[in-house]
Formats: sequence, structure tokens, C-alpha cells
Amino acid sequence: MQTRYGLTLSQFTKAQCERLLAQKQDVPAIELQCAMVYLVRVLRWDKKVADDIITRIDALQLMRSGFATTVLEEVSTPIVHAGKGWILNLRAMMKEYDVSAQIEHLWKPSLQREHNVALLEAFSR
Repeated sequence: MQTRYGLTLSQFTKAQCERLLAQKQDVPAIELQCAMVYLVRVLRWDKKVADDIITRIDALQLMRSGFATTVLEEVSTPIVHAGKGWILNLRAMMKEYDVSAQIEHLWKPSLQREHNVALLEAFSR
């Protein structure tokens, strides 16, 4: 089961899209910017939706067990077996523009010793 949230700021009408394209605007960059603003706003103000998003990100992190960074901090490694959803679409947009996000209170595995390296992260590079 996947949770989807509407992005009111990133859904453009046909007329708006045509105007943006006519002005040679980078529409995917605008959409990423709107999605990041939406994510930050939800995480700050909407406890119920924020809890759902954090739970989904934690679940994706479990699918990537062996990585010590969260799924929005390190976006270059694909998560192929996770299906589709808003978080994975956001992650793909972030990868395209080489952007990462660090969110507090997300679960991530801890390394055993200082200066240790997560093996799967090292192998995936």
C-alpha cells in the first residue's frame, strides 16, 4: 500500500504549462522546488501527514538496510523494489538536480565504531 499526497503547488494547468514553456522556464526545477517547500511545510506544521511521511521514509530506509544515510540524503542509489510513490518521485527529481535533504528524527542504522563505513554504501559507489 502506498500513500500519496497532493502537491497543489506543483500541479499546473495546461495554460500555466504553456506559459512556462514559452518563457523557457525549467519546469522540473520549479516542480522540485514546490515539492521541497511542500515537504518542509508538512514536516513543520502537519503532524499527522508528517508522521505518515516519516514512516514511509523509514520503511524505505529498511529496504535499503546496509546504508548509513537516509533515502533523501543519498539519492543516487536506486531503490528498485519499493514500487512507486511520491517520496520516490521526489527522490528521482532530487537525483536529477543533485540535491539532498536531511530530515531530523528519521531512523538510520548506526555504525559500530567511529570512522567505520557502511559496506553497501561503499560497494554501491
